[in-house]
Amino acid sequence: MSEDSVGGKPAPQESETLKPSYLNHLRQKAKVLAEENVRYDLSIAASEISPYKPSSIPQKPEGIMRDDFFSLESLYELSEAGILADVASVRPRDKVTKVTEIGKLTIERLSDTHFGMVFSEDLKTDDIIQRIVERTHKTPIARAFLQNTSNFLENKTPETSAEFNFDEDPLASAAILEKLNFFGYFTPLISYDPRVIKAEAIAKNNILAVLQKNASLDVNDNISEVSIRSKEGVIIKLIPTKPVSIYGDLLKTNWKLAVIPDIAPYMLETANQSPSSRCESFINRPTGEALVNAIEDCGLRFTSDFEKFILTGHADEFEDRYGGAYSQISRVLAKVIRSREIDKLSSLIISAEGDPPTLEKLKRLGASETNDIGFKALQAVINDTLNALENRDLDPRMTKARVSITAGACFDVATYYSQALGLGKLRTTVIHGTKFFEKTHGAHTYMNLESIDFGGVKLPKGSLFTLAEDGGLAFLRFTPFMFDNRDDMLSAFGSEVVKAEHNGEDLDRVTMAMERAIMPPTNGA
Repeated sequence: MSEDSVGGKPAPQESETLKPSYLNHLRQKAKVLAEENVRYDLSIAASEISPYKPSSIPQKPEGIMRDDFFSLESLYELSEAGILADVASVRPRDKVTKVTEIGKLTIERLSDTHFGMVFSEDLKTDDIIQRIVERTHKTPIARAFLQNTSNFLENKTPETSAEFNFDEDPLASAAILEKLNFFGYFTPLISYDPRVIKAEAIAKNNILAVLQKNASLDVNDNISEVSIRSKEGVIIKLIPTKPVSIYGDLLKTNWKLAVIPDIAPYMLETANQSPSSRCESFINRPTGEALVNAIEDCGLRFTSDFEKFILTGHADEFEDRYGGAYSQISRVLAKVIRSREIDKLSSLIISAEGDPPTLEKLKRLGASETNDIGFKALQAVINDTLNALENRDLDPRMTKARVSITAGACFDVATYYSQALGLGKLRTTVIHGTKFFEKTHGAHTYMNLESIDFGGVKLPKGSLFTLAEDGGLAFLRFTPFMFDNRDDMLSAFGSEVVKAEHNGEDLDRVTMAMERAIMPPTNGA
């Protein structure tokens, strides 16, 4: 899991005196939501094995091929159904009809690792499935996991499980570990004879590999614990009951199991479609803190929908094009600038009584004292927008066509502009006397290289625009390139910056290219 902090600033502790109270309220709400998510993860993890749902045993309708990989789960189910040897005896790329323990089957070996089955008459599967379910629940690791999980879900004090070892039932144990997402789909090694699959040996090898890979060692190089993440908010710890080397007989070693709920991942901001790109949430970053403090001081608060978006990354009104809180705020400001309708801000901010924000309170917000660069940028645009409200004449450079603010304004602007620079798809152009970068990688958009007076509002460099069919410009949103350093970028845009970096992009290259593009030519150039 990747986490980023701004300037090394640690996440706030519960014991801190959090002022104002609205910031504390949001942080406490974030914790409650995180705990709810973890409880959901626990229940899903438990449902993976209880009730157990065999996947490799063919089910009706008749005549439909059921295909599967030789995963550990399917090896277990085929073995319990008494048909593993039948499936394994069919050579790769052959098709054979066999009378098996559960009925007449047409078995096709699609490859060394993939098989398909079609039944030609009613199968006697009910008893087999019931047998698998009962055996699964008796498997030591399943009993241990379900015991711990039920304690948490029933608000009981969790305890480590009774002792167990993997050598008691290695194939079932390996299948359960796989269902708990410890190693996902696994393609087992086939022995030299393609008709033989040594399922128990494969299971043991995989259990051993998982234990060794995830082991933490003590000062004597013995295993102190094996820690494995199952679902997002669930960590499972396996603790040996006596000292054992990482190269010892881990299968015969007795273990205890503990289920550890983990709210930490849900307290972070996660980039869209990139779970590993994470950073502190907006309300724990300097720009978010400054904004929350200021709106409370002005008698304002976020709407419930925008609160939900800030805390979870999802809310009905803010689902389009994804993105973080700062970019969503800038999208709404873009709509206000285009329409001259200040009431559109009420989708983000309302009064403490739930009414639309008044001009007086918005002016107070714009005048709030702050040292945060990101918040100052928002204040400047809010102030200019309020001052321009009485001017009903639109800037002639602004498009009169209907333009979707989300067009090309996706979450990955930083990534795409960085990639465009490397691909040679970022060029300097001049529109209505202002220098822009024109990007043709992905959506065709423009980014101003210097501040621009746009309809009475001074927009900072690094704002995103599109060019409409009538030749007019439409402001879409802010981008991280409005700032000159990573700390300010991260403070405002959070996981958008982290995701670009995880994609291998160097955002400094774009900011330096912006500076070069506006430098006056030297003599003799």
